[in-house]
Amino acid sequence: MLHQAMARASLVSLAALALFAQAFTACGQTVPVGLDDPLPGAGSGSVGGAGGALGVAGEPAMPVAGTNAAAGGEPPCQPTECRGKLYECGDCADNDADGGVDALDSACLGPCDDDESGLSTGLSSPSGACQKDCYFDGDAGPGNDKCQWSHECDPLSVAPSYPPSGEARCAYDPLAGGRSCGELQQEQPAECIQACLPVVPNGCDCFGCCELPGGSGNFRYVGAGRGSDGCQPGAWDDPQTCPPCTPVEGCFNDCKPCEACVGKAPDASCQSGSACEAGQPRCGAEAPCELGFYCVTGCCVRAPVR
Repeated sequence: MLHQAMARASLVSLAALALFAQAFTACGQTVPVGLDDPLPGAGSGSVGGAGGALGVAGEPAMPVAGTNAAAGGEPPCQPTECRGKLYECGDCADNDADGGVDALDSACLGPCDDDESGLSTGLSSPSGACQKDCYFDGDAGPGNDKCQWSHECDPLSVAPSYPPSGEARCAYDPLAGGRSCGELQQEQPAECIQACLPVVPNGCDCFGCCELPGGSGNFRYVGAGRGSDGCQPGAWDDPQTCPPCTPVEGCFNDCKPCEACVGKAPDASCQSGSACEAGQPRCGAEAPCELGFYCVTGCCVRAPVR
């Protein structure tokens, strides 16, 4: 869970002006996301991001991210921006015509996801780049989050297919990126843990390597292609669209039995309230997050603003 990785990082104080979320009732209006608002409880507001069925008797449920389920009767949608931009998974439109919108679409993995028809975010880094930063925060480049990884560090990146990148120039090199791959694998900077890990779905690392489905031990890279050309729910074993990858332990949000994860609901035996971190609101089709927050694998997280 998140607190296990964040406990290893030193606290970094943030001095920032408070930006307040402005509520709208019409689905066509965007919602500026607040930066310093206190963490609210689940309630009326934005329905966005990859949700996960809570799997608890008597509790609201929504589709499990990475499945093809859909839900009806959800509250009115409120668009949610990522870094001032509105993407497919936050625009209150059923972009792939599958009956699921934003949080209720099983392929959405967060507010910075511009691909509602596949597990990719649809936001590519520079063409063919081996170097990677935070995959789920809606920007390319490590300048704002200090996350650092390279596909050259993945021991699986060998001939003939060089997964997960598929490129020979990203062949395994244990000394790629200046620091040793072993160091990057075990520990990421505190800035990376604090900026990236909160928006990472359960079962994924900060660089797009996800356990598909959650709890299976089968790790696949979700950024290999967009839409129908990319990783599809239920098609985890396709090595072309869902290439194998090695998760980065230093920035990894593991999938616990009582958590909603990509392609997995919490165990039926789990007690109510055990699906999210302490103080973090749970969310679902009937319990959307407050404005400026987004439902990622069943828990409300703040959408990135910068």
